[in-house]
Amino acid sequence: MDASSLHQTDDDVTSTLTFHDRENAPTILKNLLDFYNERELSDLTIVVQGQEFPCHRCVLACVSPYFKAMFNSGMMESLSAKVTLSDVEPIAIRVVLDYVYTSRVTVNEGNVEQLIHAACMFQMDSLFKFCCSFLKGHLNPLNCFRIRELADTYSSDELKEVATVFILQNFCQVCATDEFLHLSKDALVSYLSDDEVIVEDEEKLCKALIRWVEHDVTERGKFLARLIKFVNVTKLERFYIETLLQENELVKSQEKLQQVLENRPKTFRGFDANDSRCESVVVLSATAGRYRCTCPDLYEYDTIRKTLTHYGSIKEIHVEGGMSSVTVMDGNRTCVLTGQDSVWHLEGTKKGWVKMQTNVEHYGGTVATIDERLYVVENSGTSANVLTLEEDFNWQSVTTLPHGNCHATIVVSDGKLYVIGGQRSPYNQCYDPELDTWKELRPAPLQFFSCPGVALNSFIYIIGVYCPKKKEESAVLRYDPSINDWCQVSSLAIPGKQIGAVACNGVLYSFSTTHEEPWSEGKRLLQIQRYNPSQNVWSCTFRDSFSISNPDHGMCFLSYKHYRSVKILMEKALENL
Repeated sequence: MDASSLHQTDDDVTSTLTFHDRENAPTILKNLLDFYNERELSDLTIVVQGQEFPCHRCVLACVSPYFKAMFNSGMMESLSAKVTLSDVEPIAIRVVLDYVYTSRVTVNEGNVEQLIHAACMFQMDSLFKFCCSFLKGHLNPLNCFRIRELADTYSSDELKEVATVFILQNFCQVCATDEFLHLSKDALVSYLSDDEVIVEDEEKLCKALIRWVEHDVTERGKFLARLIKFVNVTKLERFYIETLLQENELVKSQEKLQQVLENRPKTFRGFDANDSRCESVVVLSATAGRYRCTCPDLYEYDTIRKTLTHYGSIKEIHVEGGMSSVTVMDGNRTCVLTGQDSVWHLEGTKKGWVKMQTNVEHYGGTVATIDERLYVVENSGTSANVLTLEEDFNWQSVTTLPHGNCHATIVVSDGKLYVIGGQRSPYNQCYDPELDTWKELRPAPLQFFSCPGVALNSFIYIIGVYCPKKKEESAVLRYDPSINDWCQVSSLAIPGKQIGAVACNGVLYSFSTTHEEPWSEGKRLLQIQRYNPSQNVWSCTFRDSFSISNPDHGMCFLSYKHYRSVKILMEKALENL
């Protein structure tokens, strides 16, 4: 190489060096917070009810479209050193400003209403969603009507739906509150006529409706006969009806009402009048078989009476390897059960279980239903597919998990498919079938795999997560898709490996098995724990344990209402007894 080749002019080469100072942005934010705390370089003071809050225009404009529009409007507020706000509380402004400068906020029952109003007013979407998430997680019979009202006021469709579902699922408890007495007639009829209303005690409902009328007899007395029609009178004790007819002045004065109470029809709202208006749980248990195949036993867990009834085995089904999951399709009320590589379905018109002609190698995956369409999520740590059954009854892959995962928790919530946790991958993923897109979710605070998950009130609960501090499988995690964040709720009453969970009548039921006794061969105890979200409490008593045969090949759980055609499950199993 000669010397001339070492000499290059500026035109030959342009040398650049890019420096990214990663400390610059955090330093700016820290200094802004210091300026705010020390009241330095403030160019704006917000005045609320005589209280002054010094701050910085540019900071408010960065996080609030409301303030950005105000400062760019050219009106008096854009130039004035003081801006007076009348439609907001001082406590809300203080918390909002702290949130603006720190990105942290503490919401509680004392400030949430003021905060949600301020967040809506200032168009701060993240803060608004967080306040709604707080309200969803703190619904209880005493505040559900107020939260439903707030959802209407601030046009939060999700919060409105969650509050409405809570009211329907806890109607007997809600009826006992004073807030119930202030419902309008139209609102009350709307709840009573909803097909999803849960009524575990018809007598409680009847008493509540009479109480609602007596709160304002002059205006409401004429509605009682119509309202009592929403009570399944066939479930009322004869003694209670006779007491009403003989002693209640309202009932004695209305002939139409007496006729409603005395008439005991065979059907109620189109269903068998003997059926209750609450959900129970179907339990499928694949016991150890002499051969490779086994037939699952079918049980029913009555959530009101807390009884477990054995209906026999389903001899049409042959489980090879193990059962993985069960679901219900709403279109024709078909129940679907997956084994190791096969799918069985119960067709209501055929009243029997049928094995689908086309098998699918899902490696013990999970079956789910979204908008009446059946999906199977493969259990694979490499290339896991999401399959669906096409019109030609062939399985087709609709998408592939961005990150394959073994023993992940699969949950359907609000029309989306969530693949969370897993043995080989830390990724949490969400699939939107409508958009055919995947989204990566925030990591959970604790890693887990093979833990049951269930959706309730637009939250996703992961149950029986291993807790390093306690060194036991007792933690329960809650994920809120609306804010993409996790929290830990109350731990299980009895720690241990959970094998399944369902949402039923507005609460969660989690299931585990333990050895009944050292000398009881082939027997296990099915232990059931109940979680009340409004109280954040898990409960389990001696009445919640039941002796069952050893479920060596897996167990599946499915909530359902008595009056639906899923009852064919029981009818077919009884034939095999």
